[in-house]
Amino acid sequence: MKQIKYYKILNLYGYSCYYDSHVVWFLPTLNKDGTWTPGEWMPEVEGELGPENGYHVVALEQLSGWLGERIFEVEVGDEVLPTSENSFVARRCRLIQECIGWDKTTKNMWIPPWSNEWVDEKNTSVVKVTWD
Repeated sequence: MKQIKYYKILNLYGYSCYYDSHVVWFLPTLNKDGTWTPGEWMPEVEGELGPENGYHVVALEQLSGWLGERIFEVEVGDEVLPTSENSFVARRCRLIQECIGWDKTTKNMWIPPWSNEWVDEKNTSVVKVTWD
């Protein structure tokens, strides 16, 4: 069975951008030799795992629907479930490494030309553009 690689999208300050936006993540550290030291494991989610209860992560194929300022590769625990929102939820996870090279330019390349979104000049948020 193919191992799925999962990703987590965070804002510039290490907070989740979507459902669990109050959560501050333990960030991985870039070492001098170019390797990464993973962040700490996030606290285990208690109760029934589901769209309203768990750490939201995405597979590579789902990434374009959940773009944000920073993208991290994620290691998940044994319990991961798909959601109806084109993502997964995990009971345990930690950030392994940041996807370096992700910035305003590369993010705008992923946003389809018919979209009404564009990254602002300070690379801090997605700006909604209206076409009148």
